[in-house]
Amino acid sequence: MIQPIRFGIITVQDLPWQTLVEQRKHIESLGLDNVWVADHFLNPHNLDDDWLDGWTLLAAPATQTSTIRIGTLVTNIIYRNPALIARQAQTLDHISQGGLSLGVGATSERDPSHHMMGIENWSTPERVQRFREVVEIVDQRVYLLL
Repeated sequence: MIQPIRFGIITVQDLPWQTLVEQRKHIESLGLDNVWVADHFLNPHNLDDDWLDGWTLLAAPATQTSTIRIGTLVTNIIYRNPALIARQAQTLDHISQGGLSLGVGATSERDPSHHMMGIENWSTPERVQRFREVVEIVDQRVYLLL
């Protein structure tokens, strides 16, 4: 079966909340299929920017749009316990009425959020090793929670 091509956009969360909500409504009105935010705790390109948390930010527009899918691009497995990722995904999927697209990854060693949060910056081999384990845990937990 041929699947239709889907289009989405990543937006950054350096604007006031109400502006971001209006932005997402506009993106939906344009007919785009997905809108994503970054899962960083600060703007990696301008550390002095105001910056909103991606997971928290997704909840509000999810209640005010109806066709667009939402998600983070991508959720960083280093920042959160896999059970927390599963619970956040379950909650946001319910709020968005099944509109969450969950992407997970292990970011890069250059992400300045690690230092800001005091989190160990895993080496590339460790990221690869832990990624499979995290995906299995999140997949199992999300299934059990739904």
